[in-house]
Amino acid sequence: MGAVFEDWRRARMRRYRFKWFSVAAAAGFLLGAALLVESIVNYRYVTRHLVREHLSWQAGQHLSLLESRARRLNIETKEGLRDLIEEICEERAGRIAWLRVVDAQGEILAQSGSAYGRGVARETIAALLEERAHSVPEIRSTPGGDVLVVALPLQYRLKHQQQQTGAQPAGSARSSFNVAEIAVATRGPDVLFGALRSNLAISVGSALALLISMAVVFARLPSYLRGRELEDQLALARTVQQRLLPRQIPVCDRLEFAAECLPAYEVGGDYYDVFSTRQGQVALVLGDVSGKGLPASLLMAHIHGAVRSVATLDEGLQLATTAGNLNKLLSAVTSRERFASLFWAYYSPNERLVRYVNAGHLAPLLIRRGPDGAFERYRLDVGGPVLGLLPQCTYEQGEVTVRDRDVLVLYSDGLAEATNTSDVQFGEERLLAAVEANWHRPVSDLQDSILDAVTHFRSGHELQDDLTLLVARVGPAPEGSPVL
Repeated sequence: MGAVFEDWRRARMRRYRFKWFSVAAAAGFLLGAALLVESIVNYRYVTRHLVREHLSWQAGQHLSLLESRARRLNIETKEGLRDLIEEICEERAGRIAWLRVVDAQGEILAQSGSAYGRGVARETIAALLEERAHSVPEIRSTPGGDVLVVALPLQYRLKHQQQQTGAQPAGSARSSFNVAEIAVATRGPDVLFGALRSNLAISVGSALALLISMAVVFARLPSYLRGRELEDQLALARTVQQRLLPRQIPVCDRLEFAAECLPAYEVGGDYYDVFSTRQGQVALVLGDVSGKGLPASLLMAHIHGAVRSVATLDEGLQLATTAGNLNKLLSAVTSRERFASLFWAYYSPNERLVRYVNAGHLAPLLIRRGPDGAFERYRLDVGGPVLGLLPQCTYEQGEVTVRDRDVLVLYSDGLAEATNTSDVQFGEERLLAAVEANWHRPVSDLQDSILDAVTHFRSGHELQDDLTLLVARVGPAPEGSPVL
């Protein structure tokens, strides 16, 4: 009950975390949108208004210089005005594209540079001289680049204009002033506003990246949540699978055990089982389901339940028949690509006999040390093909007599086929060498030595398949070991 409540509490906490994560993602999306809008507005203001205002101000400064020099030099003729305009344009080469002065009737008095586009309209001239309107700056494209064109009143009159002013009615003296049209190159402010433009461009890019990131988060959030739920389910499946394995390896009067199962993923298709029967025998089971992950673990649980169920009816006397029935069951409930290898044995302490069926599994090794110290090796390979593939096949039961100090090693292909960085497999010979080198050690230490040898051989290379190892030794059990 406590475990169920803990799972419910963790699931509830995850839902709260996911909710706050969604709120944070939404806030980030809104912040990115606001930042993007603000950056675009600022960029448009700088590129359109601020630069234009700066260029208009520069145009006014150029014309003020023209007025002051004309007065200082007392320019009276069109020729003198043209020379002065050319001088100013040469001084400001690259900044002034053209400059021309027209009178109230639109007649050109002086000009420097090649003008592009229409001239100043008479209506505009009249409006400017009568102060009824302001000239609107205009961006024009020229072969030399974009320029800003603006028309401004030029408060300076030539000698013949001054003479005409005396004959005009009072109040119309301003209409005798001239209008100057000046074109200023737009590339000039780049030096002044280039850094600001770059920063604004970076801001726009950052805001856009944040917006896209939040959009991707929103789009992928459901998949992420489903992935987390799947991870939780896999963790729960791993817990359930681990609970199917014997929590405490049982030890009878004449047999001691040690076992380990290391899945390549969260859950695996390997499993082992050790349990006692009503007649005082010890069942040894080690299986390997094809494939990896959750599908393999589900079939493994199915086999585990079937083995436990039939063990109450069969005490190992009819293992061949039982294996055939299990094969028919798996063939009926699984697809062809799902099958399992299985080693299933019963050890009878009174008879000193192991009865077994090997259904397509790697042959367990029975290792015996003779009086002369030489090791004898026996492979327990009697049985038949894998389970779940050929429904009509038959199996054969094998028997082997054991002696004191004999060692039985059951293992899955994840151990024998463990590879190192050079893609070399661990193999059976290295397994035998590890057993023989640590023969004198207790079973638990012997198992650890084998696993250490595999780990050292792999040199950090990841497991490619589930690895399961079960080591059993015939002989008196150590003091304090649980007894069946």
